[in-house]
Amino acid sequence: MFAEIIEFAEKNVFYLKAINFLSFKERTKYEMEEYLIKKGLLNPEAIIDRLTEKGFINDARYAKNFFEYCLNNLKGPRHYKMELTKRKVDPNLIESELLKYDFEREYDILLTLFKKTIRPKTISFNKYKKQLMDKFARRGFSIYAIKEVLQNNIDEMLENIDEIGALKKDYEKIKTLPKQKIITKLLQKGYNYGKIKDIVN
Repeated sequence: MFAEIIEFAEKNVFYLKAINFLSFKERTKYEMEEYLIKKGLLNPEAIIDRLTEKGFINDARYAKNFFEYCLNNLKGPRHYKMELTKRKVDPNLIESELLKYDFEREYDILLTLFKKTIRPKTISFNKYKKQLMDKFARRGFSIYAIKEVLQNNIDEMLENIDEIGALKKDYEKIKTLPKQKIITKLLQKGYNYGKIKDIVN
């Protein structure tokens, strides 16, 4: 009898820990299992079932809410899939939500991010383009969508960079080097060969 009371009390302690864990933000079933095991509960199934029955844990709801989070925070479909896969959400739930993230929607969201990101910079066009591609890829957008957005907005990118200013600045740092070495170093920084020749000559 005493052992049963202890077991009941321990389960309630872990249940309260679980509720506290959920109070910060919504969790997936896998996240809750990992948390309870880490806290010392070797068999968390009963508590997981109890939380699920009460609607405190719902992976389908989590998948929908995280999808909206990604849209509102300008995150791409690859970010959505990667994060939910890490949280062991059912692949069918993930793919179901991703059906709503078609190319047109991805393009529009990425274009919004592009408009928020673009700003005047003293930099070569190629280097700036690479910076944008890397940034957008890290946020989970597909390479195809990234290339389409950048290709369709080249004029705006060119309007926001001072490539000649950047080229002159970098040239001044290495102008004492042999001519061919100067050209090589500036090409490595992404500058146009014709513009390099103009400034070197």
